[in-house]
Amino acid sequence: MLEAATRKVIKTACQLIVKSAKDLLDISLPDEEIATINIICTNEEIAGYHDLKTRKAGNRRFIEFHILVAPNTTAEQSHEITRKMSAYISSNLRKP
Repeated sequence: MLEAATRKVIKTACQLIVKSAKDLLDISLPDEEIATINIICTNEEIAGYHDLKTRKAGNRRFIEFHILVAPNTTAEQSHEITRKMSAYISSNLRKP
């Protein structure tokens, strides 16, 4: 009985250590959040995107990618597109 309880305590301790380490270290976002970002990036305002990089440190998310816009898009329009995409991504990812 004592041996089983000891194993349970050790297992729980290891799980807590792994969870704590993930909060301290940078890790990639979960697959479902990356899928949400991919869906958001597939819209008519941009011609395409590439080099998607994601990470999570603590409760903060970091998302980086390159977008392609139509050749006749102005810099101001490009910046407005990125502002809208950033806001939409932020509002559609679950809170940590």
